[in-house]
Amino acid sequence: MKVFILLVISFTLRFVAFGQGETFNYGDTVILRGKVLQVVYEIPTGDKFTTYILQLNNPVNIKTNDEWEGLANVNQIHLNIMNPKVERYHNEIITVRGYLFHGLTIHHIRDLCIKVDRIEN
Repeated sequence: MKVFILLVISFTLRFVAFGQGETFNYGDTVILRGKVLQVVYEIPTGDKFTTYILQLNNPVNIKTNDEWEGLANVNQIHLNIMNPKVERYHNEIITVRGYLFHGLTIHHIRDLCIKVDRIEN
């Protein structure tokens, strides 16, 4: 009984600390659903680029690991995929599958990114 109570408390604290939504680890392969948004951004050199993000239907949380801080209530994820493969879905609701990672370069315009390996309407 004590173990059950500790598990319930642990589970509850996890969501109090992060907020609502599913909690994942960096590196997890996930399936997420949301709307594709096109974003034009400029880097310090003045060059402009177009990329795509996924506006999630339900926010997610990411646990802290040895390299990166955790993220809470994330509702936008940078889609790491070649633009021609995703641009046709602009403003559409899609489901993507891929693994999660923290933004690494100036071209990752959100802290949370997903390396997409599958897209479905």
